[in-house]
Amino acid sequence: MNDTSRIDEIIRQMASLRAIYRESPLHQPVVAALDRLNRNMWSGGDRRIIVLIGEPGIGKSRTIHEALKTHASFKHAYRSFECPSPCTVGAMGAALLSQLGHSVTRENFRDHSLVSRIESVLPHSGVHIVLIDEAQHALNSASEMKLAGNRDFWKRVTQGAHPFGLVLSGTSRVKEVVLQDRQLSRRTIFVEGRRLVDGDAEDVEGLIGKYAADAALECQVTADLAVRVMHACAYTFGEVCKLIIAAVEDALIADAETLTINNFASAYAADTDCEPRENPFITSEWARLPIAGAVSTATPLDRLAVGRGGL
Repeated sequence: MNDTSRIDEIIRQMASLRAIYRESPLHQPVVAALDRLNRNMWSGGDRRIIVLIGEPGIGKSRTIHEALKTHASFKHAYRSFECPSPCTVGAMGAALLSQLGHSVTRENFRDHSLVSRIESVLPHSGVHIVLIDEAQHALNSASEMKLAGNRDFWKRVTQGAHPFGLVLSGTSRVKEVVLQDRQLSRRTIFVEGRRLVDGDAEDVEGLIGKYAADAALECQVTADLAVRVMHACAYTFGEVCKLIIAAVEDALIADAETLTINNFASAYAADTDCEPRENPFITSEWARLPIAGAVSTATPLDRLAVGRGGL
């Protein structure tokens, strides 16, 4: 196999690995919430909104999309969009109408009858649930009046006769704002994602083995490789998957037959440009390294409920 063909094959393998959905600890709570929302919609219940929150990297977006795509009731009846930023009720309503197949022109973009228009379009759309990702964009730097407007919009579009629900996915800010409105909070199912904990190490070790096997690699797992991986990824499931895939890629590029901790060290260094003493797959003092990323900068000695207990 020439170099070009070999690189093409590695690219194909990487695309295949990234396409595989691995269930995170968030999967079952999300499925349970969708089931509950579905029952409420068709039986006339109040709870027609799911608020899915968690830190970046835990796998919120992938989990909710995969759960919706495979759900018996929603797989052909859901749409999604990322919340506009900056966001107004008009912009959010226009984006929702667009997902329902209804065009919105500049002339009527600020139409105050958006909810009425949404209610008239919904029965003919075949859509029963819409996911609004990065929902905190609707709340950041907003005045109390605008926050109230956003809350009212979410309530109104989910209380019509047509069986319809919303999923708002974002940071903890979304939950804070929803809880400020008692009526809205009563209509909401909250799902909070968590970071991984040391008790998840066995599952992460199994995950490493699965990715290696899917790439036709043997796997050499040291006793503490899984916890090193979790630490390097700020205990977030999505980032763990990305790092494992990067390590597999490093092994394939080196034409190795076995995935080892050295591949993780190389992949981590390539992503962070860190010194060897700061690489959790090289230094023996890895547990004292700050957790990378915006999630936390605490060491394991400091992080108490953060790294060891979830959000």
